[in-house]
Amino acid sequence: TALTALPYVFIARLMFPREGQGVSLEEHFFEHRRFMLIGVAAPVIVGRVWALVDGRGYPGGFEGAYFAIRILIPLALLFTANRRVNRIGLALIPLVQVAGLFR
Repeated sequence: TALTALPYVFIARLMFPREGQGVSLEEHFFEHRRFMLIGVAAPVIVGRVWALVDGRGYPGGFEGAYFAIRILIPLALLFTANRRVNRIGLALIPLVQVAGLFR
């Protein structure tokens, strides 16, 4: 749905600094990381809330763990400004997404 895609559009617009800012991608990320990380977690949360409202309940097993990890990584990164931890967490997000293709 559009509500699920909207945060990704927002992140895509925010991800790169505007021309002429003269700031590195990493510096730009750390200036706006809270918005970006919430934007990564929001579609997953909205999708799960929609599933609960729709009566599908909370999934168990791999599906439940997959859902929890997709939310916990970006939300955990909100609470640390450590650059190394953020780099590792950001690298894990697409790896988890790829692992989800094999569920």
